[in-house]
Amino acid sequence: MTEPKSPNFIISKWGIGWETPTIMISCYLLALIMALLHLWLFIYISGKNADGSDRVAPQTYISTSSNILANAFSFFLKTALATAFIQYLWHLLRVQTMTVSTIEALFGLKSNLFQMFTGATIRAAPVLCVLSVIMTSMGVAVSFPPGAINVVSVQRTSYNPVVVPTFNASFMGNGSGYAANHYSLATLSPISESADGSVSGFTSRTRRTI
Repeated sequence: MTEPKSPNFIISKWGIGWETPTIMISCYLLALIMALLHLWLFIYISGKNADGSDRVAPQTYISTSSNILANAFSFFLKTALATAFIQYLWHLLRVQTMTVSTIEALFGLKSNLFQMFTGATIRAAPVLCVLSVIMTSMGVAVSFPPGAINVVSVQRTSYNPVVVPTFNASFMGNGSGYAANHYSLATLSPISESADGSVSGFTSRTRRTI
């Protein structure tokens, strides 16, 4: 009499999938890219004008971009660490014998840092405690980079070409007496003129020029 075979649906085997490592590596690389972009942004705007016609961008845009990059870095790195946390936790459950209370504390450790303040949790999974501290402290750490942008007042010297009028005392127009009188600062005006058009004298009048 032959022994009945087990149904296929209850047969399972251990293996290494590609989805979980891909998620961890991809999120870690994306977090690294966000950090490098944030560093490049700070280096690019350092020393540049914050206002005026030659400014890089409005200050509100710079602050918003810094906040977006900082939060994106935190999101991707937390995703990578949380995925690694869960995978390592299941590994510990397969290779160690733990009490129910310790298992419950380890599952809550990812979202509640105070679960690590029990001796059983630290003894059972010190690596998970370190990961929990890193994930919790990231919320505080990402708030510092946007606040590191400082706008300071500096003296700046600029040069603009302008046309400045000058006085040329030797200029006499076309050389005639009329042109000389017309372009001179002091004009000659007749004191009195007789009926036949003769002039008895001239007086000098100062002309204002701009």
